[in-house]
Amino acid sequence: MLTPGKQDLTAYAGGTFDPVFTFYTDAAQTTPFNLTGYTVEMDIGAPASLVLLVGSGLTITTPTNGQVAVKLTPTQTTAVAHPEPQGTRVEYFMKFTDGSGNVTFPVHGHISFVDPYSS
Repeated sequence: MLTPGKQDLTAYAGGTFDPVFTFYTDAAQTTPFNLTGYTVEMDIGAPASLVLLVGSGLTITTPTNGQVAVKLTPTQTTAVAHPEPQGTRVEYFMKFTDGSGNVTFPVHGHISFVDPYSS
């Protein structure tokens, strides 16, 4: 079972954004959550301006290690940050759906898209 968590992130507008999330079944974070048979979606922005899926912005290399890699291109980080060059803060959440249709939201938070040239 996953316990939902909150994690705020920062990305540079116009840069590649590629965090990796690792999910565990226990609070001590010793047993990775097995993602075999799950579909994974990440929604960024409110309302969702980007929806990432496995094969389209999300990667699960080895389902048994509990890791989901995210990749936003420079074009995507610019689009989400626009029209606020001084920085945009948007909500995100990740959604897991198992083979029976049960849905969990293991992580959510904010992504701050900042201008890499501002001081």
